[in-house]
Amino acid sequence: MADADDQYPIDTNSVEWNFDGEGQGYGKDWAVFSIFPNANNEDVAHVTRGFFRVTREKPSTNATIRITGFGADDDPTGSTGGRNQRNKTEQTDTGPYKGESSSGDNIWHTHRADTMGASSGSPIIWNTQNVVIGIHTNAGCTSTGGTNAGTSFEHDPLETALDDFPGSNTVYVDRGMPVLVTENGTVFRPYNTVVEGVSAVPNNGRLSLVEGYYNDEIFTIDRPMFLVAPVGSVTIGN
Repeated sequence: MADADDQYPIDTNSVEWNFDGEGQGYGKDWAVFSIFPNANNEDVAHVTRGFFRVTREKPSTNATIRITGFGADDDPTGSTGGRNQRNKTEQTDTGPYKGESSSGDNIWHTHRADTMGASSGSPIIWNTQNVVIGIHTNAGCTSTGGTNAGTSFEHDPLETALDDFPGSNTVYVDRGMPVLVTENGTVFRPYNTVVEGVSAVPNNGRLSLVEGYYNDEIFTIDRPMFLVAPVGSVTIGN
């Protein structure tokens, strides 16, 4: 996941989303989209801003999570419209992870990191692992209790939209995934070697490699496929 702003406009033709309306429950509010390079200098967001890996795994209860976003800030109250000078500037806060819940097909995380209105869409970051587990969507905690909530990547429509976003028949490889996963070649559970990825890609499929060095592998490609490096430089072999 990379952030987007006016410097990196959204490719509106790429948008996939689901929102059933306010008050319709948790765990199904999401959007997936690509962003264009900076029109002024052709920079791409993942190079200048960095990127987060995503996972379906979750931290233990009370582990620290982080929310970073551009919420509407009025504490302390400012002089213009009740807002202060930090209003809609990038801010971050940590708090305890409280768990994952579900109702039918809807799956969501709860947490107590401090957020403001307009923080929706911020990544829910597993702080010690620096990976994203879901998308913050709802406020609900106060100084005395309650929890905030956000859609989990285990919500099947969102999981499928992210995994297939580059195109169907995409297999993912990432040597740097910090979370222990059961590898299956999806964006959430990537293989950690190119050899495994090449073996799993069907004819004319895509092998998507996360940045890094894969310099101790020997393999043969015996069928047509596309090798892509969407986030950073990849080196295969010496």
